[in-house]
Amino acid sequence: MKTLLYQDESILFELNETLPAIEFKPKGLPRSPEHLKQAYYMLVRFCEEQTKLYEELNILIDIRDTDGITSQDNEWIAAEIIPKLIGLGIKKLALVDGVTEMAHITSEEFLELSMRSPLQHRLFKEPESGRAWLLHQN
Repeated sequence: MKTLLYQDESILFELNETLPAIEFKPKGLPRSPEHLKQAYYMLVRFCEEQTKLYEELNILIDIRDTDGITSQDNEWIAAEIIPKLIGLGIKKLALVDGVTEMAHITSEEFLELSMRSPLQHRLFKEPESGRAWLLHQN
């Protein structure tokens, strides 16, 4: 079962209660660097709220509908957001790869930067595979 947490024209957040996981689905290009940061801070806030209800919470980020982000944005996420998520007890992140070349490069960069953290993460072609991995890992 999924519960809508937030949606606008460029981002969607849902709580997948079965896994449990926060599912984050950005769309297109971020309107601005500030909008991207706001979206990732929202991810942290939703994780803060839900870790009070779920002992083990996961994250699934589905970037199939995006055109990717910059290397600087990936570095910011790795330095600013990933440590906050780890601090909240998040242990697993499934990343659904983008279909454009730029989005795929973004995915690869993100995974490379995330390798420096204790966060378990994997790249998937389809969200169903990512969900199955998260469910199996619990």
